[in-house]
Amino acid sequence: MNFPIQSRRVEFSGSEGRRLAGIIDQPKEKEWGSVLMAHCFTCSKDLKAGVRIARGLAAHGWKVLRFDFAGLGNSEGDFSATSFRTNQADLLAAASYLESESSAPAILFGHSFGGACCMSMANSLVSVKGVVALAAPSDTKHLADLLAKTDPKIDREGSGSVMIGGRNFEISRQMLDDFRSYDLSIDLSRLSKPLMILHSPSDTTVGYHHAMRIFSLVQQANSECPQRPEVSLVTLPQTDHLLVNEPEDLVLVVGFVNTWAKRLVAVP
Repeated sequence: MNFPIQSRRVEFSGSEGRRLAGIIDQPKEKEWGSVLMAHCFTCSKDLKAGVRIARGLAAHGWKVLRFDFAGLGNSEGDFSATSFRTNQADLLAAASYLESESSAPAILFGHSFGGACCMSMANSLVSVKGVVALAAPSDTKHLADLLAKTDPKIDREGSGSVMIGGRNFEISRQMLDDFRSYDLSIDLSRLSKPLMILHSPSDTTVGYHHAMRIFSLVQQANSECPQRPEVSLVTLPQTDHLLVNEPEDLVLVVGFVNTWAKRLVAVP
């Protein structure tokens, strides 16, 4: 089923009162529910893969909000002064905005670092019935170590720069300290919402072992709970981290998420 869709730009207040920019893609006809999307580290709501996934889900009947975290894309803020915790606050602000439109998010969808953010905040959002983590890391510490290795001045002098996707980004030691101090495994062990993990063994940015660790942490922590949430691991063969090599991979992702999400919200 493919509905005609429409898109509109929105703005709302995020962490520390900063203006955040977003786009809502939604079907012109009946909606099954809302999906809140969180993009990858240093990416934006306009990343090609995110746009195609959002529009694909909208064509299947979902209202999708994709937005820019503070300091990125069209949102206000100094990126070097942001952190995992400001991302969490921005995600909550986006969820609150959807709720103000009488469509609180039923599904959280996060790509890479955005997936970590979604998994960490799922329990805080009553409306959320499930979480999708695409190419997500199992911790935030490894990113801090990678950034510090790329430019040792970050740790040594308090700030530095790294090139990601052909662009230079200023990185502060404060950001790395935040990444290093956050323990995502605690959130994963307490996750009470169904989780779908989508990951590729070919991902050279965030290795497949992260998907295996996420699956293991959630499963083990809930192994003795009779009503433990379901966790699914879907392997995407020969898929790169940003899903740019094979356009059909995006169709596959949309199909998996749409079918899974409809069952969670009991779409007839």
